Amino acid sequence: WDPEVRIGGVILNKVASDRHEALLRDALDESGLPVLGVIRRAPQVATPSRHLGLVPVAERQSDAVDAVRAMGERVRAGCDLDALMALARTA
Repeated sequence: WDPEVRIGGVILNKVASDRHEALLRDALDESGLPVLGVIRRAPQVATPSRHLGLVPVAERQSDAVDAVRAMGERVRAGCDLDALMALARTA
């Protein structure tokens, strides 16, 4: 923990359900940090791996492009982009 680092909010990631989201929000309530977004669990945007590590993008380029697009849609739908941009302007 570094008191010099200002945390402006959080984005909940890999949220499995409405109940899971409520539990996370309750856990964060006392922190006073705003929840700027919720990104649901999404297997279609997972990065595949194998025994030697992650599969390189060069080996799965079209899948990687689709995954990035899908994640962009999830961020747009689940996050308050105006609040994120306002927060970014204060950095």
